[in-house]
Amino acid sequence: MKLSVKLMSLVALTTLLGIFLVGCGGNNASSNNGSSPVTISYWTWNPDINTVKQEVTAFEKQYPNIHVDYKVPGYTDYLVNLKAAANAGSLPTIFGMQVGGLQAQYLQYLQPLQNFAQTGLGSNWESKYVKTGLDQARIVNPSGDSNYYTVPESMGSESLLVNNAVFAKYNLPIPQTFEELKQDAAVLNSHGVAPMLLGGADGWQNEDLFLEIADQVAGNDWYQAQKAGTGSDTPGLIQAMNIWKSLFTDHIVQTGAIGAHAYPNEVNAFNQGQGAIIPLGSWAIQGTLPGANNVPLSKNWSLMLFPKLTATATPMPLAGADVLLGISKNASSDQSAAGWKLIQFLSQGEGQSIYTDAMIDLPAQAGLTPTTLSQASPNATTMYQQSVDWANTGTLRYVLYPQLDQALVTALASVATGQATSAAALTKLNGVVQQQQ
Repeated sequence: MKLSVKLMSLVALTTLLGIFLVGCGGNNASSNNGSSPVTISYWTWNPDINTVKQEVTAFEKQYPNIHVDYKVPGYTDYLVNLKAAANAGSLPTIFGMQVGGLQAQYLQYLQPLQNFAQTGLGSNWESKYVKTGLDQARIVNPSGDSNYYTVPESMGSESLLVNNAVFAKYNLPIPQTFEELKQDAAVLNSHGVAPMLLGGADGWQNEDLFLEIADQVAGNDWYQAQKAGTGSDTPGLIQAMNIWKSLFTDHIVQTGAIGAHAYPNEVNAFNQGQGAIIPLGSWAIQGTLPGANNVPLSKNWSLMLFPKLTATATPMPLAGADVLLGISKNASSDQSAAGWKLIQFLSQGEGQSIYTDAMIDLPAQAGLTPTTLSQASPNATTMYQQSVDWANTGTLRYVLYPQLDQALVTALASVATGQATSAAALTKLNGVVQQQQ
């Protein structure tokens, strides 16, 4: 399972405690442009409970006849509760999904949104969303189905977060090639500093690194294999898996990385200056803002893509929609109409501005920039613009099918620990891909 974690500290804490937090708006005023009062339910895991509360409070002020019951668990609890609700035929009016496996799992329960969007945002409504996110909203649709069952609420790009002060301390260049990364790693290890901190036990950082590597040396092989149902063990993907293994054998990642957790352990270690690089992304920029989430060392940060693996390779960012929102088929017509108002508010209205200004991640609204960026440390502007550019051009970060997602996580761990060769681990994936078709 790949967490959108990005779920910075509050959401990670919620997951650990297993608390299913519930918040309810409380305004059933008697008038909303002549419509009758309606109650809708909204479930998500991201953003955090405090941000959702702020968004819903603002929404109910704008739409006093719409009452929103919202639930914001940690991600693991969210998946359990969503599955139970689907089995019971009681999915919430609106709920969030990640691109890929979760999106595919719940597509059958969703209703098309394009008519709502055209009514609410106009005939050019598609141009108001970041194109990469909107494209991914339809990525799991059956062939010939052009409906939009979801729209993006937020965007994100994955990259490597760098502590420049660590490299400067040991007079090392920021690595531009994989060979330079290995050379830097040898020096950093000799000083007891982790070259790259990895939370391998969670799986999602493993997948991020592997897909970044595969994009350079295997082109579109991985994405074609997912669609075709075979071809997970092409020469290019075997090469990518071998490079993944070398992160461990060449001691680029820390000792014990495959058993470590990104949140809170390795992220906290990085925030305290104990590592030179960590695979994170656009959501980390929140740490440059003043306030409770500020990381003092963030003034030394920069973002980079995975170093070039060959002279002709082109590093590619992983990017796209972070959270997709959809409306359940079981919602009544009044609930569906009110549900779209909330989705529009969250993805194109004041709710989108609340999310963006908190810099939890990148906006789904095209052209929107956080008004709080000027309050962040000076390096944040460059990092933010890089992330926006990467989100507009990046390749798909998520695996399309749930069983394949878990199988890839298992394959990466087995290769990293020496339990399987690259070729054997990838060949096993072919059968899993075929089962999805």
